Amino acid sequence: MANSNNIEQSSSHFETAASMLESLEEIPITKEFGVESNSCNPALLLNTSVWNQSMLLRVRELGNASISLWKQNRLVSAAILTRCLLETVALYYHIKTILEDVSNEKHPVSSAVTELWRAGRGRNRRNLNLLFKNAPNTTQKYEALELDEFRKALTQKSESLKYSYSELSEYVHPNAPGTSEAYTNPNQENLSFVFDGNFGHFSHNTGYVLEFGLNMFRQCWLEMEGLIPRFMEICK
Repeated sequence: MANSNNIEQSSSHFETAASMLESLEEIPITKEFGVESNSCNPALLLNTSVWNQSMLLRVRELGNASISLWKQNRLVSAAILTRCLLETVALYYHIKTILEDVSNEKHPVSSAVTELWRAGRGRNRRNLNLLFKNAPNTTQKYEALELDEFRKALTQKSESLKYSYSELSEYVHPNAPGTSEAYTNPNQENLSFVFDGNFGHFSHNTGYVLEFGLNMFRQCWLEMEGLIPRFMEICK
């Protein structure tokens, strides 16, 4: 049978994550972003503003869906979405760190601009090209950012996160942990595996990663509220 301590830990993590999501849901959403065509680098400003709010909406959607699936005991699906959420937070943390370094004159502005274009659009330039014909940077093609290095940088911040993410990832893939071990519990007395629907033996890793990711995003969001205007001022 699943370890009762794991189930209790899982419940605690998901409850904390749910309360964090409530605070993120309270952040007002701007229905339409616009900039003056004669403002300094309007395409970059619009791209950055839209990307920043889109990241918030993505984290809220993934977090809510993960918690909903966990409550339905659909733990593999919850684990997959939680992994997506942490990757989102890792990218957000990466961009936040770059803007901090620019503000502290530890990172060149030009490469920070490139990172923002890569994060916000990657190869998809069509919509911005329609709004800003012939504007600087809108016709240049950028490679999309590789998330793996940012995810590794984030998970290195905590040994517990590193371990939990590693365990979580095992259940995301369709190998033994993601199939037979995800849906069964061993019965040592009968030398058998039981499909008893009691899968708490791994969901606490999902809960921990989800709680960590939401907490990190909330901290970064508060910092980005000051960093983005400061960065745009520097870009003038």
